Amino acid sequence: MAALARAAALVGLVCASASCTSLATPPRAPQDPTSVFVLREARHVGLVLPVHSGEHVERYVEFGFGDWAWYALERNAWHDVFATVLWPTQGALCRREHDARSAQELRDAAHWTTLEELTVSRARASALLERLEAEFSAGAARSVRLEAYDMNFAPCERSYWFADTCADAAAVWLEELGCEVAWAPIRIALRVRGAAATNSTKTQVTRPATGL
Repeated sequence: MAALARAAALVGLVCASASCTSLATPPRAPQDPTSVFVLREARHVGLVLPVHSGEHVERYVEFGFGDWAWYALERNAWHDVFATVLWPTQGALCRREHDARSAQELRDAAHWTTLEELTVSRARASALLERLEAEFSAGAARSVRLEAYDMNFAPCERSYWFADTCADAAAVWLEELGCEVAWAPIRIALRVRGAAATNSTKTQVTRPATGL
């Protein structure tokens, strides 16, 4: 037991010393621009994409990534942390809709989070939305909804562990949108270069923290 504790402490020390926040640089002057958002709450990092109807946004869809057992199966006791982070496990794609039609409405709808706005090509944003919707649909038969998070979780092919977390998934998605994302040996957070982190002016409401 002492050996296990020492090993866990060593892993934690190594992770802490190598971990950092990556900066994402948005593309310059994207064609037919639209706004997407990096969303942060507690340890969770997600990406919010617009759903357009003609020239207008009709709603936003948030995607994130996490561990399937931790979320969908709610195996989140303290001793489950070791299996969740120390080696690759079944990953989950999470999906949540926000009833909003503008950036300010989105901030109000997701008032418990911090949002960073960036401008990208609408075509790239639409293509990424389509791909992530298809990926979520592929695992929808086993999907689980957790009301505490107001989120749906579906198993995906990507494995989760400390070297591939929600911040890493969001970094890949941002690269698909034409952003440059700084490399990090262990990425624990993601920020948008030059973006001001904003919260809603609404009264903050505490919700269960997502992410590890």
